[in-house]
Order: sequence, then C-alpha cells, then structure tokens
Amino acid sequence: MEHWDAYWQNNSSTDSFGDSSSEFTSNPDVKSLWLPLLKSLEGNGSVIDIGCGNGSLILLIAEYCKQHNLSTALNAVDLANIDFNAVINHRPDLRSLVENISVYKNTSASDLPFEASSATHIVSQFGFEYMSIDSTLAEVSRVLKESGIFEVLVHHADSPVTKDSKRGVQILQQSFITGGLFDLASEYLSQGSNKDKLKASMNHLIEFGGESGQHWSIDVTRRLARLFQQQNLSSDKRLHLCNNIKKDFQFSFERSKSQVNAALTEKDIESLTIKAKKNGLHIESFNVFYINKNPFAWHLTFRKIGVPQYY
Repeated sequence: MEHWDAYWQNNSSTDSFGDSSSEFTSNPDVKSLWLPLLKSLEGNGSVIDIGCGNGSLILLIAEYCKQHNLSTALNAVDLANIDFNAVINHRPDLRSLVENISVYKNTSASDLPFEASSATHIVSQFGFEYMSIDSTLAEVSRVLKESGIFEVLVHHADSPVTKDSKRGVQILQQSFITGGLFDLASEYLSQGSNKDKLKASMNHLIEFGGESGQHWSIDVTRRLARLFQQQNLSSDKRLHLCNNIKKDFQFSFERSKSQVNAALTEKDIESLTIKAKKNGLHIESFNVFYINKNPFAWHLTFRKIGVPQYY
C-alpha cells in the first residue's frame, strides 16, 4: 500500500486521475451519476464510502447534506494511510465539509468498524474493484440495513484510463528494467560516466513511448533532464534527488499496474452480480458510463433484500 499512501499524502487531488483544481469528481458527468443517490439521502441515514482516497465522493455527499440541512452520518474508509489535510491545505473552503466526516484510515473494507445493519448507504467510486470482492461483499451485506443501497462506480477494462495505465506500465517497465535508465542516470551523477549511453537510453524511451505514451516518456526524461541541469548542486544531492525521482515512478508503476488489474470486463461484472446476490445484494441498475463515446466505467446499484445465501 506504500504506493497509494504516498499518492494520497502528497497529492491535493481527491481522486487518482482527475486534477486537483476540479470539483470533487474529475468530470461533471460523473457527478451527475450520483444525483439519484444524493436525493435518496435522509437526515437519519448513515453513509459509508469504502476506498475513499482523498474524499472525492464523500465530499460530494457532504456538500449535498450541508446544502439540504441533512444530519446524515458520513464515514470515509480506506486501507491506505489517508489524510484529508492535503486537500484542506489546497482548498481551505472544504474544511467545514471534512469536519463532518468520520475518517477511518488503514482500515480494510473486509473488516468494517461498524455495527451490523447500521448503514443506509455504502458507496465506492473507483475503490471497490481494488478490494477482495468476496469478503467485501459479505461485509457490505453485514453492515447495510435491510433495503439499504450499495452503489459503486468501477473501472472499465476498455476505458481510456485503463488503456493509458497499460501504456504507462509498459513505458515505466522499459525505463526500470529493459533500458536501465535510472541505473545509467545514477552512474552519470556519481561517476560522470556513461553519458552517451544515458542520452541514447532517454531517446530510446521517447521513441518507445510514441504518440500513445508520449506524456509518460516525456515526464520521465524531462524530470531527469532538469536534474542534470542543476549543476549548482553537489553530486550527492543530485544522486539523492535522482533516487527520489526513481521512487516516484516506481510508485506510479505500481499504481498503474494495480489499476489495470482491477479494471473489470463484462464477464467480471456478471460474476460480481452473482456473488452479490448470494450475499443478499440484488442488482437494481447496471450501466456502462461513457465519456466522449468511450466506455469509462461500470455503474452498479444493489439493494439488500433478505439474508445472504451462504454456500
């Protein structure tokens, strides 16, 4: 989880692919998906956002509750070592919303710290698919009240985000393993050697990235090039900064790889709905959400009806 800990603690963005100057979701159409759920909230309800990250969804819900004078209990859960302070530091105006949210960091959705039948809504936006599906569904069923809602937005295997992450994995793997770019950079900074090999490796990475992965390869080579230009720093300092850059991209590699592995196909969704039903969670709506005519995410809503069918 270190790669996600680092992302959430050092990033003012509220989600893993939007920019931090946007509202609580990366696209206004994503926000509109949650309007039916928001309108179903009641003052005596209880909402749990699992896999909340820096709070993209729970902040949206908190804003709605504040605007409509709802006293709904709001809870945010994530396995990572999350801290909403980075968001507040960037957006001080969100402090009043954050203060109304109970945050549970380093907490697994497979072992939620809530009483049985205590929540009216359990939600997740690009978080549920990273979890242990079987144990999380069982826990969601335990914590939800009868007729309670479980609603999720999960990564689509054919989305532009997933395709870009796949390309990022290929390019970063090339820089770490096949090309040995960071090893050459370290040797150059510490010994002044392999300058020609380093230059050739950087050029090869840019060519390997091509148009589809340009932003990945350019990001790596540009950060290294800027470091090489800082001649006023000692070689030890520049070597230390090089290692930090390498660590940043190692974390990015792990996050991208986990996103690719978590993205769901249609077959995965069919399996998920079957498992959910066996846990007393019956599908109410199931849609593919598109952005610019590309599949972006799966949007599913379940309702708890009856007891789990253990097997």
